[in-house]
Amino acid sequence: MGTDATGFDDAVDALYGLPPGEFVAAREERAKAARSAGDRDLAGRIHALRRPTAGAWLVNLLARERPEVLRQLLELGGALREAQENLRGEELRSLTSRRQEVVSALVGEARRLAAEAGKHGSDEAAYEVERTLLAALADPDVGEQVATGALVRPLDYSGFGPVSPADVVERESRPRPVRRGDRPAAEPRPARGGRDDLAAARRRRVRAEAEDALREADSARRTADRRAEEAAGRLAEADSARADADRVVERLRRELAEAEAAVSAAAEGGRDARRAAARSAAAAERATERHTAARKRLDELPD
Repeated sequence: MGTDATGFDDAVDALYGLPPGEFVAAREERAKAARSAGDRDLAGRIHALRRPTAGAWLVNLLARERPEVLRQLLELGGALREAQENLRGEELRSLTSRRQEVVSALVGEARRLAAEAGKHGSDEAAYEVERTLLAALADPDVGEQVATGALVRPLDYSGFGPVSPADVVERESRPRPVRRGDRPAAEPRPARGGRDDLAAARRRRVRAEAEDALREADSARRTADRRAEEAAGRLAEADSARADADRVVERLRRELAEAEAAVSAAAEGGRDARRAAARSAAAAERATERHTAARKRLDELPD
């Protein structure tokens, strides 16, 4: 039995609109339903579909939920290429500025759509969206891939040939557009039976998922390295702030010690002044007594 093109396309449309964490369970459910319906070829093809990365899923969200905005981005890419080919410098500068604004807005929209779906769009996933959109701007073939809404992983454009067809799922009922550098398709080999086809599909899926896991691990490592660098920077800033605070505390301690010494000196000076005043008062009292005694003796003398 041949593969049901409509059934496969329906599966692609449904699965690549799901968050990556829900992809595998939904894929297996659809493959099981196809097997139960007797279409082992369709079951094998669905089973071989690969889970999209977080960044690819965000791009798929844009293609599905905001196709008109994505189309405007691709039209902007055409205008940019035309301005570059015709050496229209002023227009090219204006379009280049507009390009960054549109890409940034689309990245923000993708993260907002993810939040509406109850998922968090990480910085790493947002970076994947940005580089995929820039690739779509640079090459119309990449733009066509993005517009399918069925990316498996983010796309890059280096200017040296087409992107890999493994990056996007091609629907059966919609022929893949011919891209620069494409090779003619090889003649299909004779089928060796449904069981062998399923085993081959399973091996391809396992290999592809292992490659995806490796890429995701590399991405996670880069994210961890970046966060470690940021943490080291924050730690250095905290150490510097603590050193500044220690210097301020030491200065305040010195000023406090000096103030206490001044207060102590002032208190000692007050005590000395009080003692001197007491001595002067005593001397004055004695002088008064002598004066009184002398006056008394003078009064007692006969006239």
